[in-house]
Amino acid sequence: MAFIIADNIISPLGGSSEANWQAVKEGLSALKACRGDDFGVKDDFTAGIMEWPSETSRFEGKILTSVRKALEGLELPPDRTILIISSTKGSEADIGGGQTMGESAGKIAKALGLVTEPIVVSNACISGLAAIILASRLLDQAFYDYAIVCGTDDIGPFVISGFQSLKAMSPSPCRPFDMERIGLNLGEAVCTVILSSRKTSTHPLLWQISGGVIRNDAFNLTSPSKTAEGQYRCLTELLEDFKPDAISLHGTATFFNDQMESVAIKRTGLSDVPASALKGYFGHTLGAAGIIETIISMKAADEGIVPGTKGFSCLGVSGKVNLSSDSRSVKTDSFVKMLSGFGGCNACVLFEKNDDVARAGQDPAPTRVAYVKRRKNFTRAEAEFRPYTITHRIIVKPGYVAVDGREINAEGGMVGLYKRFVGDYPKFHKMDGLSKLGFIASELLLKEETHCDDESRAVVLFN
Repeated sequence: MAFIIADNIISPLGGSSEANWQAVKEGLSALKACRGDDFGVKDDFTAGIMEWPSETSRFEGKILTSVRKALEGLELPPDRTILIISSTKGSEADIGGGQTMGESAGKIAKALGLVTEPIVVSNACISGLAAIILASRLLDQAFYDYAIVCGTDDIGPFVISGFQSLKAMSPSPCRPFDMERIGLNLGEAVCTVILSSRKTSTHPLLWQISGGVIRNDAFNLTSPSKTAEGQYRCLTELLEDFKPDAISLHGTATFFNDQMESVAIKRTGLSDVPASALKGYFGHTLGAAGIIETIISMKAADEGIVPGTKGFSCLGVSGKVNLSSDSRSVKTDSFVKMLSGFGGCNACVLFEKNDDVARAGQDPAPTRVAYVKRRKNFTRAEAEFRPYTITHRIIVKPGYVAVDGREINAEGGMVGLYKRFVGDYPKFHKMDGLSKLGFIASELLLKEETHCDDESRAVVLFN
């Protein structure tokens, strides 16, 4: 179980987590009207853009500044600490020929004095939570003692024009879950959380990661599932019978995403749980969203508050969601952070206050562990008693395909394999080459299976 021992937020609303939380409490917003010409795009838009000294590398400079602020007062062993960066596409300046995010991460890790190899998590809008989940699992399995998780994205013409082409951006401040919502606002921030595999006394109210789940329903490239299948599976797998004190929603203020989240909330019986969405304060910060909204939710819970959803007035989704435009006093010892993104990806993480600190002198509140019969995250020692078995292997190379060492006719390449072994999935022809490769490899592996239990089986692809 991983514990959050330090954090930092830098956004247009302030240079620390506390400054940003105070701004949210005061109802301030980073969202401002922006001229399209100033950003190299055709249409004007509303966003929360962060100023940064032009003489520094924007992407790397933001991360180093935030991480160093989060590390103040801490001394982490360089050989037992992992840096994980979450970003949807990294530096705007590096698109189309610059250095990769992995190369940037290597420079940042070196500047921080770390000797471990950093990791970049880039999985659309769930990147921040995916990075936190990865960090928690690495600590649970004792690969590292500490993890530095930092998320950011540059907002420039590539990102802006992409969302404008989808007609997803609102020209005015966004209104999550509201009847009159018309789209999202982009935002910039850089946020860091420091995770530890053991409890410390350096944080006044220590939060622990009690579980994290990622599910991909692959419904559509840009539209979420109408039945919220991926998000529903995340919540049911994460919570089972446990009900959190609060929910931090993704709340992009787009018509389909808010509707999907409301369906997921309804299907999992969480309609009465106080919920909030923070995009009206910061905009959609992409790779930073999961981290900034986690930190603000922790700060709010520390003061017994569920933040108001800025821009919300009248519920405009089919599923009941317990939202308010005003902050509410709620005793919050646990909350769920939800995110979803392009390609049907979904993520949920449950955060709980450490019993020893948060509930000292009080009647202990039931935690998720009391409800869950089987553990989702295993330590290295526990994993030894739950071995996995590789049932089938496939190797695909130019002109050569073999399943379990048995060579298969590879004539005609991917199209030939599709015609011979699948043939009934027309969307195959719209896929790019890598997707075709993964699709065919998965299909050939699954055809070898006699035991079909989706909950205990995984397909792992390496390329």
